[in-house]
Amino acid sequence: MRVTITDESYPPPAPKVGLLEQIVVIIFLLIVLIMVISTVVIPAIFGNSQKKNIENQTQINPEYCDLISDSNSADKCYYNAALQTSNESLCYKIKQNGPLDSYQRGECLSKVAVQKRTADICSKNDDITWADKCYFEVAILLKDPNICTKIVEKNSYDQWTTEKCLQGISK
Repeated sequence: MRVTITDESYPPPAPKVGLLEQIVVIIFLLIVLIMVISTVVIPAIFGNSQKKNIENQTQINPEYCDLISDSNSADKCYYNAALQTSNESLCYKIKQNGPLDSYQRGECLSKVAVQKRTADICSKNDDITWADKCYFEVAILLKDPNICTKIVEKNSYDQWTTEKCLQGISK
């Protein structure tokens, strides 16, 4: 036996969506798209460029480092600004919360002393190892044996001794 369907409504027609419902769906999708763009895409693009703009501004105005909220990034900013401007006071803005911070400040003061070709900055270094390294480098640079005598030689590295400093000057 064979069944024949002659009803033209089979399969049933898809419900018709009115123009108003289509506009509502499109508006909803646009709102979702805008939310995704504003919360994910824009910060990913402009967030990094804003940080780069602040870091680039340190070449002109080191006070932009104050605008950086992350202390490690701010310390790097002060370090770079100090070296760009040969301004030792910016080295003191590097926080000394841990051993790496002390290292960064000591290195900063040492490098600025070499840039300015003065041993006076070396004496302001709280870390005796960095002070010795600073005296050593400035003495070699200026070929001044009197600066070599300021080396305390209590560092564990034994790299920056008065003897090695005097030998370096005589070469």
